[in-house]
Amino acid sequence: MRKRLYLMRHAHAPAIGEDGIIRNHPGHPLSEEGRKQGEGLAEGMKELGIESLWSSDALRAIQTAEIISKKTGIPVKIEPLLREFSIGDIENKHIFEAKEILKDSPILSGFRKIFPEEKFPGGESMIELEKRVIPTIEKILRDDPAERIAVVAHGGVNRIILIHFFGFPHTSFSLIEQDYACLNIIDFIDGYTILHAMNLTLNDILKRKKDIKLPSIPM
Repeated sequence: MRKRLYLMRHAHAPAIGEDGIIRNHPGHPLSEEGRKQGEGLAEGMKELGIESLWSSDALRAIQTAEIISKKTGIPVKIEPLLREFSIGDIENKHIFEAKEILKDSPILSGFRKIFPEEKFPGGESMIELEKRVIPTIEKILRDDPAERIAVVAHGGVNRIILIHFFGFPHTSFSLIEQDYACLNIIDFIDGYTILHAMNLTLNDILKRKKDIKLPSIPM
């Protein structure tokens, strides 16, 4: 297999609406700032010569992918299994109600301390997210005939992909930064998995070469 994966996080969209309601899925639409980020990301994707474009079924991811599609002319393929991890009982709740639900949850004690088995009440854990996402991304890489595949997903989804393929400990989940409209570049070549870039933003995107090759061995 010889593939390059352009793994992106969606552009900015508020997690909490002006009404104070938390919406993870399908979520809130892109903000004005998010649309501008999407335009910048789309320009980069056009220059990088992507051949296939996938998105989770969350509104913010689809809207980001549609901006890229308009710029590149590549249609968007929707994959629901790439959606962000479920936040369970606090979905569609007001922020104050959500805090009450979470008051006894270890999640509320600090996101940076999250452990693999912990989850939002009624939601998914990191381990459960991995069991959903990894087979999905492996299927896309295996079945999509394109060599350069772009995927618009989410912060949690991207982190679990990076953790899985590069052997990072699960406890590093919250320590991997994924900015809005960021780009990660991963090559899958003949059994090698090569991380070329992580959490790139527009200023860096155009510096990356389009060719896919094994890295040279420094002497």
